[in-house]
Amino acid sequence: MPATTPVPTIAPGPARRALPLIKLLLHSFSLLAAGGLASAFWYSLGDFAELFSSFGVNLPQVTRLLMEHQQLAWNILRCALAHQLIWLLLWVVLRERWAHSGLMLASLATWLQVAALITAVYLPLLSLGQVV
Repeated sequence: MPATTPVPTIAPGPARRALPLIKLLLHSFSLLAAGGLASAFWYSLGDFAELFSSFGVNLPQVTRLLMEHQQLAWNILRCALAHQLIWLLLWVVLRERWAHSGLMLASLATWLQVAALITAVYLPLLSLGQVV
């Protein structure tokens, strides 16, 4: 009778945590909303440039730089959106807490950039309202 040796069992690895659906939906919506606002911002920059040139007044430095370097502003927004998308995909694949923290920081950076650029566009309109 041959001796049987016990077969070693392999312990399963750590189970992956379930991805919270509400967080996934909110982060996806945040990315889509920021992308929509960035696109609308990009397409309206030319109209704002025409509007400001018809006023014939001195623009704030931030607005003047934005009107002179529109392509740079668009490239910065696209990079921020791509950065947020990369962190979102990384979080979906790895499901780690540090990836979610990176996604939160990338979302914050994207929204701060969108808000800063929109503020730079509307700043002359607010200052002109004070003059009139």
